[in-house]
Amino acid sequence: MVEQALRRRTCLLLIDIEPDLRHTAADSGWAGNDLAMEHLKSLRANLQHTTQRPVHFNWFYRFDPQILRTWGRPDELLHSCPGLVKQIADWGDHCGLHCHLWKWDEAHQRWYNEFADPAWEEHCLRSSVQHFTDAMGYAPTSVRMGERWMSPRLPPLMRQLGIRFDLSIESGTPGGPVFDDPFATAPLPDVAEYPVEPWDAGGEPGLTMIPITVSSPHWIRIYRFPYLKRQRVSLNLVLHPSIVCQTLQVESRRTTRSPLVVVLRAADLAQPWALANFERAATALASLPNCDWVKVEDAMGAYRL
Repeated sequence: MVEQALRRRTCLLLIDIEPDLRHTAADSGWAGNDLAMEHLKSLRANLQHTTQRPVHFNWFYRFDPQILRTWGRPDELLHSCPGLVKQIADWGDHCGLHCHLWKWDEAHQRWYNEFADPAWEEHCLRSSVQHFTDAMGYAPTSVRMGERWMSPRLPPLMRQLGIRFDLSIESGTPGGPVFDDPFATAPLPDVAEYPVEPWDAGGEPGLTMIPITVSSPHWIRIYRFPYLKRQRVSLNLVLHPSIVCQTLQVESRRTTRSPLVVVLRAADLAQPWALANFERAATALASLPNCDWVKVEDAMGAYRL
């Protein structure tokens, strides 16, 4: 019986729900998420047909200071995408927190990532947890930090705030600048040597770090010199479609309790190039019959059996 269970791969689809523009403005919106919802409904139906099992996704909502400053309230998501939020609740999917460290530079009238200030880092996460709790009526148990950011300060703070699962880290990927933020105050961390399976971050209450699944090393184009680099690629459903599809096939054949973890920024699907890449990846996902698409807490329950 155990061997039969292990032949199926536990899978997590992590979907970030956030504004259409990363550098938000008062006239920017959230419409890309509603557009994405139609494609995600189709993917859900196809996965259910292929697996003949219930399907659950995992959604991550923004309530951080960038949202508050842009719209004057941290729960703008609930006002801009009420149908989306209701549909997710009706499905009984997992909802967690997506927290960015964007900070407004008043002098230059622009956003930048403040990675070097521990007080700002704590303020962003602590206030986001509180705003999520106020808006949703329950406290988040999972978080995805924006830009895959992680520092030694965050796991203890997450535990203090009741977070049980972090899903920020793309193990196997190098550090470097944020692709569209030359003013970030620190580079992204190098996590090339981090574990590729979930691990216990220690302390009480417990915090489990769940990394995003990554490919084997490939040559890819990058936005800076030397413009071509050999590295592992995370399974982001709108990027590197040939690598993503190949890796999905390889990963689906592994016998392991470690979950297959793929990610998507929903608003990206409003872009034609991103939608085309997503459709290729979605076809690959729907062709994997031995996968169970579950909520974070269920995946970790299976992992610890």
